[in-house]
Amino acid sequence: MRKWRVFLDASVIIPGIHSPTGGSGAILQLIWQGKLAGFTSLTVLKEAEDNIVEKFSTATQLAYYSQIGTFGLTVLEPSKPSAVRRFYPVIVEKDAHVLASANQAKVDFLITLDRKDFKQSKVIESVPFKIVTPGEFLGFLTRDNSRAS
Repeated sequence: MRKWRVFLDASVIIPGIHSPTGGSGAILQLIWQGKLAGFTSLTVLKEAEDNIVEKFSTATQLAYYSQIGTFGLTVLEPSKPSAVRRFYPVIVEKDAHVLASANQAKVDFLITLDRKDFKQSKVIESVPFKIVTPGEFLGFLTRDNSRAS
């Protein structure tokens, strides 16, 4: 089985920790098991932290702080401003850093639950990787594994 390179958005990291039995949690477990090469960025982790502090209980905050370093994600430095600006024409500015970091990591997939901003044709056509939800990615993995056996 090929070890796919995946970039996780904050919209996947948060539910992956808050509800580890869902699709996002399954992807974090596959990274932890070494079956996927997982990437994110310092900017994404800060965004996830801000959202967790604002919207979730202290228990979820503690889970985030205690677990985020255990999954084996490669954390990238924030992308250069010029790399981020390159994506301004195709996505809302607050999300351009995600495309820039995923592009920098040379991933096969960007996994996000933000369909509204990322699943637009102009966004999809602007990047060399696939943009999928956790469910779509897990479905792809199932099909890929059945072809390999």
